[in-house]
Amino acid sequence: MFREPIDWLSSWWRYRSRGKLADPSNPKHHRYTGDVTFEQFARAYMESDNREGHQSRFVRARRGQTEIDRIFRYDRLDLLVEFLCEKIGEDVDLEVKNVSPERSFSLSEECERELREFLQPEYRIYERAIVE
Repeated sequence: MFREPIDWLSSWWRYRSRGKLADPSNPKHHRYTGDVTFEQFARAYMESDNREGHQSRFVRARRGQTEIDRIFRYDRLDLLVEFLCEKIGEDVDLEVKNVSPERSFSLSEECERELREFLQPEYRIYERAIVE
């Protein structure tokens, strides 16, 4: 599964805004994003050593491993389920887990342009992912 890159990053931002991380006694409190805008988070992401990494790291073949032959878009989860059902010969039910809190966000045109450029390697994979 591969998510639209800005949507993926916004999910990290939203996930890290959950109440559990807001507690200063939480050892991961330094990752809390409930007090920053998405634009601030995106700019910090582009300027940092990218501790969140890139989702592309999950789809690169590593030495000695089988290469990935299919990448499905996250917004077409139905196609993955269909593929899995055909592959294993029975129905597959996926549970929804690890859901990020709802938060609306916006980016300035300049920031969005810079972020799309920064995430170009991710967009190249996303654009080639299975959509039908």
